[in-house]
Amino acid sequence: MAGLGIVWLVHAETGSFGAAGPVTGSFAVAETLVGPQTARLKDGGPGLDRPRRSTDGPSWRL
Repeated sequence: MAGLGIVWLVHAETGSFGAAGPVTGSFAVAETLVGPQTARLKDGGPGLDRPRRSTDGPSWRL
């Protein structure tokens, strides 16, 4: 949805959908590069990939 919003914003400001394409593409590339790092920060940083123990909660395997 952010990409569509950028397209409409740039089109409203410039009057050109041609100018909106490179701007939206740049946003998509930046989001691809920064997204994993942002997700790690939100999850609490490194070190959370430890294996689950049986005392960590219910197991959903049948």
